[in-house]
Amino acid sequence: NPYLEEQVVAARARTVPWEGYHRANLITAEELEQIRMLEQDATGCMRKRPEAFAQLILGLLAKLGRKDTIQSVLISLQSLLTDDPTVANVFARIRSPVYDHASPYTPLLNLLRNEDEFIQLETASILSLLLSRADQMPAGADVSEYYTYLVMSLQNPNPPVVDLIVQFIQTLVQAPRHRVAFYRIPGALSALTGQLRKTTVAQMQYQITCVFWLLTFNQDIAADLQKKYDIVPLLVDIGKTAIKEKVVRVVAATLRNLLIKAPTENFPAMLASHVHTWAETLLTRQWTDDDVREDLTYLHEEVAAYAAKLSTFEAYVAEVRSGKLVWSPPHRSDAFWKVNGERFCEREYEIVRALGRLLMTGSMTPQTLAIAAHDIGQFVKFVPLGKRFLQNSGIKTRIMELMTHDDPDVRQQALMATQK
Repeated sequence: NPYLEEQVVAARARTVPWEGYHRANLITAEELEQIRMLEQDATGCMRKRPEAFAQLILGLLAKLGRKDTIQSVLISLQSLLTDDPTVANVFARIRSPVYDHASPYTPLLNLLRNEDEFIQLETASILSLLLSRADQMPAGADVSEYYTYLVMSLQNPNPPVVDLIVQFIQTLVQAPRHRVAFYRIPGALSALTGQLRKTTVAQMQYQITCVFWLLTFNQDIAADLQKKYDIVPLLVDIGKTAIKEKVVRVVAATLRNLLIKAPTENFPAMLASHVHTWAETLLTRQWTDDDVREDLTYLHEEVAAYAAKLSTFEAYVAEVRSGKLVWSPPHRSDAFWKVNGERFCEREYEIVRALGRLLMTGSMTPQTLAIAAHDIGQFVKFVPLGKRFLQNSGIKTRIMELMTHDDPDVRQQALMATQK
């Protein structure tokens, strides 16, 4: 990311007055000597005395306050982690009275509150590397503050900063132990899906979808994503407009994970979003990566097989449960409603209540609202007890409210529903 790299180059060009710190008794003679050794051969120092030099770095970050000095120490630490990923294990296991903290990550977590943006971002980058590369978390370490920082930073108005934050999240959730913890942070997935919905930049689409792909290796997350965040139609929309092969690849891989890990929860949304026809269309293209073709073939075959097993009514129910309605044939077919009308009364009007919930949800698309209002009208028309149920359930009130909706089709369908 050029935004951060430019600041790194500028910080490297500055000289830190370490002798001055020594004369001011801010660092000891031993620390000064260790700093000079690090400057000459940091990799060699970490090989010979890893814990001593890790303690030195954390101690400097904990006790020194000048912005340029902290920046310099952070850049050195970033270089160590980049050159040798095993350095993360050194930091995970040390304890030191120098900075008087139970967790080795505490000095870094404190820097997330520093007023300097570069210090925050460089610290966030380092934490993503430390947490994802260490074999295990230190006992008693609490990094929820870091998760929260990442989520809040997704709302930053500066696009290069958001790009960096997504990269840090992508690095973090490469480690399975951080996936559920990050997923449970309030607002985390809403912020990510919000960014994914509004971005048209292929690289950002790829990075955010990579985060979802990594998260969906967890079965509980895979079962929850569609229900809470309507992720399937969003991914399909991105896949339909994607130009870059890598974007299609990660979209297809994520959808495949969702089906493998949680088929019951995700098949209805896949069917409603016509994943099988989308995959079939893309299979006519040439792909340089065999994984793309393999994943698209899997999606086409599995969703098509699921669709073939369903009756027309079951397909309709699956569509309603997916939360995304399209003008598929059953909606406008009087024959469908004559044959199946009474089935809408089953299980205490379960499907009608589901349509009502779609109408009550403000985030629904105008098309879904219009179709749900239309179907409520069909229910009233073909089911004798329909009107009474709507009165008692409050759905009729919501239909009347939609008669003043901004979208003309929603207004029309709501009006027609009240006239049946």
